[in-house]
Formats: sequence, C-alpha cells, structure tokens
Amino acid sequence: MPVNTEKTTAAKKSVTRKAVTKEDTANKTPTIKEEPIRKKQIPLDTMVACTNLFPGTLIYISRKQNGYEITWENQGDVDYLELGELVSMRNSQRAFFEKNWIGIDDDDILEYLGVSKFYNHALTYDELNELLDLPFSEMSEKIKLMPKGMRSNLKIQLAKKIRNKEIDSIRTIDFLKSELGIITD
Repeated sequence: MPVNTEKTTAAKKSVTRKAVTKEDTANKTPTIKEEPIRKKQIPLDTMVACTNLFPGTLIYISRKQNGYEITWENQGDVDYLELGELVSMRNSQRAFFEKNWIGIDDDDILEYLGVSKFYNHALTYDELNELLDLPFSEMSEKIKLMPKGMRSNLKIQLAKKIRNKEIDSIRTIDFLKSELGIITD
C-alpha cells in the first residue's frame, strides 16, 4: 500500500516536543495536578421520590423491566423509583428530564444522573402552585428564568386557568400570553 509521505512527515513534526532541562524548571513554580471530580457513589437500589410536574396524567413504561409501569394520575403525585430505573429512564426516555415532566428534589441524584442542567431554575410542585400568588415582578422573573420544558408544562396549566377565569389580573394574563405564547381563544 502506498504511503503518503507528506501526511507522515507532517504528523511527525507536530508530535515533536522540546526536552525540559533542569535550567528550564529551576525558575518555574511547580504545577499542581487537579484531581478529577468524581461522582458521588449512590447505590442503584436507592429509592427516589419523583413528582409529576406535567399538568395531567403521566405514564412511564420501563424498558428495563418488562411489565413495569408507573402512572402519576395528577400533577403533584409522588411515586418512588429505584435509581437504577431512573438511569434507564434517562438513557431511553430522556424527555422525562429534558421537559421537566418529573421533579426530583435531590441535587446529588440529579448530578449522578447527569440531568441537573435541565433543572436549573426549575420550580418544585409547591412553587409552581404558589407562582401566581407572588408579586408580579417576582413571578415574571421566575417564569423568564424557567427551563424550556417547565415553561411548556406551565403553559398548558395556565391556559386552563385563564379559560376557567381563575386568573383575573389583565396584566398577568397579558404577560403570560406574551411570555409563554398562551392562546385562549
């Protein structure tokens, strides 16, 4: 097989390094090696409370265990899943985390699963229910910072409340319509 000498020569040139002498290191401060950040070890059989943040019935069908299914009937329902099952959920049905369909209040678990980025500025179920009771400026700030998945869940929930006239502040309704794209007609 013919060898392309141009590529071989270029590769050799880029690999050459300067030898370090005692004179070079004498005037330099020593470098400190940083230890890699290690995940906290959590047993896979740890039971984790998972709250339905979706405004309605939420069903999880396991791809790990045949016939295993969890049904959260209403928003705010809590069920317990093993950490190993949550790992399977993350690998096979990532939308549960990306769209904030379930809430997990344990930061160590979120870090272990590698999904904490989806929960930055996410609200708990109780905080979602109290959102409209906050002063307008605080409510609007929390909504603006909310993750995209949680915003779409909130959009569904608040559209129902606006249609049912459970929200009566015109200022709040106008803000929610513009910020979340709620259509009530």
